Amino acid sequence: MKRLLILEDDSLNANLLKDLFTLEGFDVVTAKNTHLAEDLLFKKKIDLLITDINLPGMNGLDWLKARKEAGSSIPFIVTSGSHKKEDFIAANKMGAFGYLEKPINPEGMVNLIHQFFTVSGVK
Repeated sequence: MKRLLILEDDSLNANLLKDLFTLEGFDVVTAKNTHLAEDLLFKKKIDLLITDINLPGMNGLDWLKARKEAGSSIPFIVTSGSHKKEDFIAANKMGAFGYLEKPINPEGMVNLIHQFFTVSGVK
């Protein structure tokens, strides 16, 4: 089963996304901060990371940059409520598969996730 990691500090958003993706047939784990996400990445096989940018302690893009510098190749999608063009550009430069502004359109998010798995060939 394909496993998603949702890195989102807002528990309501995290639970809504978890429920949505579980209904779509994915195994979903959540983390409310980068420390918990880091732990889950080491303990579980994660096929796709969905991360918010605005997180407590460390910006999601800064965390992704540090992960990439450490050799991680985890594919990711970025979400943000800030609507900053600079965040979109930074996420794209880092190799984000997608960038979605909040509030998240559930149908658009599900379509993007299915598109990722179709393109990536992850089974």
